[in-house]
Amino acid sequence: MDILAKEKKLEQLIEQLHRLDDEKAIATIKQTIQQYIQESMRELTPWDRVLLARHPKRPHAKEIIDALFQDFMEFHGDRHYEDDQAILGGIASFNGRPVTIIAHKKGQTTDENIRCNFGMAHPEGYRK
Repeated sequence: MDILAKEKKLEQLIEQLHRLDDEKAIATIKQTIQQYIQESMRELTPWDRVLLARHPKRPHAKEIIDALFQDFMEFHGDRHYEDDQAILGGIASFNGRPVTIIAHKKGQTTDENIRCNFGMAHPEGYRK
């Protein structure tokens, strides 16, 4: 089964999950989705992994940070030159523990990509 067919099957499972109200059925569908993802990841060819890494709907660093961490406070600038938009850094809480977060940021639109230098940091980004 190619990656597009797997993606379609996964989307169908997720749609089915959103239509359900029964907690037991929701738990069953979530477990099915998790097993399906694990099986699919084992069957990926190297080229499938490249396609998955470059998928346009893949979550970006900011989306992952917002989903995992509470009270994220982003740091800006390096106190010498300026703020590099390609590096996303700051502090947050994860399960009540303080953590430091550093991530690359590419942007989702052409304007954001240009502002973030297509995810390629400048020296001031590494000093952030």
